Amino acid sequence: MRLGINTFLFTSPFTNESTKLFPQFKKWGFETIEIPIEDPSHIDPAHVKRELDKYGLVCGSVCACMGRIVICAATPSSRRPASST
Repeated sequence: MRLGINTFLFTSPFTNESTKLFPQFKKWGFETIEIPIEDPSHIDPAHVKRELDKYGLVCGSVCACMGRIVICAATPSSRRPASST
């Protein structure tokens, strides 16, 4: 079992700049990071991976935090924000 931390505790949205938190997480004894992605354009996955490796951390999970969207619609074009129902 690894001890992990979710970056939502310190920043939102998670961006490339948010990787500056990794050294502190490592100092606190965390081994794995949970990264909530609010917008995929906010990060470069290669950059995040390099920074994780640099500090001996792993990404234990990624959660999509994309807002309230109805995703069970038949086609992407028919999806709408859940609040419009």
